[in-house]
Amino acid sequence: MSDWSDLFPLNYSRDNSLDPFPNIVDLVDLRREFNNLVLGSNGETPIGKPYILRRMRRDSEGSLVPCICVHPLTKEADRDYPCSICLGSGNLWDEELIHLYEVVASAPGGSNSSDNFHKMNVGTASLPASRFFLPYNLHPKRDDRLVELELDLDGNPTIPYIRIAIYELMLVRAMRSDSGKVDFWVCSGQKMGPSTKGYVG
Repeated sequence: MSDWSDLFPLNYSRDNSLDPFPNIVDLVDLRREFNNLVLGSNGETPIGKPYILRRMRRDSEGSLVPCICVHPLTKEADRDYPCSICLGSGNLWDEELIHLYEVVASAPGGSNSSDNFHKMNVGTASLPASRFFLPYNLHPKRDDRLVELELDLDGNPTIPYIRIAIYELMLVRAMRSDSGKVDFWVCSGQKMGPSTKGYVG
């Protein structure tokens, strides 16, 4: 009776001839497939759409860098009349244009997307949430923002850019293959409420 050692050798390695599953990780390159799906390729129509990734600046310890408008006592920015530098976020940031795929998720506290359409009691506030799928090389972090842009009929951002919604990233997860490499990122974001006055872009 076999002791199974021929199937699972002690010195198993992907790099030698004892690999019982040779080249299996090369059969499907999820990183490439995801990029082709979102960004498009020869003969493949992209399903992604343009967004702005607002990266919060961080110091050497990983803490967010505050804007000069932050009050020294309250440690908060003025949300009623946002400053022209941070636009009311209270932290410094940089922006870049990216492409991603978005799926509308359930409202906070709900169990499925249909909860977004349920009639709610008067005075109950509920902000929509979405799940975003980003290419592997973007490295988003929690507390970053995703900014939705107004698009023309062909799916291109209008010029000048018009920001119509901002999503705060609540959960950021790297989706890795069996070999450990990052294939793409999944981010859960909640739409941020608008300021009471002024413009938060």
